[in-house]
Order: sequence, then structure tokens, then C-alpha cells
Amino acid sequence: MPVVAPWMRSLVLAGIVAAALSGCGGSSERKRPTGKVSGTVEMGGQPLAAGIVLFEDPTRSIGATAAVKEGKFSFTDPVPTGEYKVAVQPPPAPPPMQAGPAEPKVEIPAKYQTSKTSGLVAIVKEGTNDPVSLQLDTK
Repeated sequence: MPVVAPWMRSLVLAGIVAAALSGCGGSSERKRPTGKVSGTVEMGGQPLAAGIVLFEDPTRSIGATAAVKEGKFSFTDPVPTGEYKVAVQPPPAPPPMQAGPAEPKVEIPAKYQTSKTSGLVAIVKEGTNDPVSLQLDTK
């Protein structure tokens, strides 16, 4: 049986989550209005160094992900309008032997790492949205 490095499992899992949240809905989702979304993430009053923001709408089986860098995030693709539950996760571990600087290690409380327990909500309107401000407690 081949040995799989832990970072590779994390990378595959992140890919599966991204595919599941990529909005593989039917044609009605493609016609739904969309909005441009960006924002900030602070933990304990300080910008979050790095991480991932996940917008999830389990009723429509759609979602979107964006990378957090120095407390800021922006979705590269427009997000379908609606109300989303939000999760904030640490960045994936880098592969061993990666060249260049590694992402800073970020400790995010477990309650924020799933949209079911985070208590964070974002509403996406058609067009350009006001920046979303996500405030995380350190506990």
C-alpha cells in the first residue's frame, strides 16, 4: 500500500471541498444574479495573517472559497446572490520541501472552522457588495 503524506491528504481534501462548493447546481443557478464580494478577517482585533474563507449555502448546495492574506480576502469569481453561512479555516499545510517562504502558522478556534458552528453570516447582493467584515474571537 502506498504511503501518502499528510499534506497531500489535506490538499486532496481541500480540492474535494472546493469542487463540492463550486456551485455545480443546475441551470437555474447559472441564471441567478451574482455579486462581487471582498472583505476583511480579524481575530482578536488583529488582521488574520492567512487562511481560507468559505461561504456555504447548504439549501442550494453552493458555495465559494477565497484565500485570506494579511486580513483581506476577495472572491475571484462573482458569487450567486443570497445568504451564506461562513467558515474561516487555517491555510493548508505547505508540501514538504516547498521552495520560498511558508504561510504563517495560524491557529483559528474550532468553532469558526465550520459554518454550522461559526455563527458568521454574509448576505451577497447583486453587483458590487460592501466589504464583508468577519470578526473572530480568540476563544
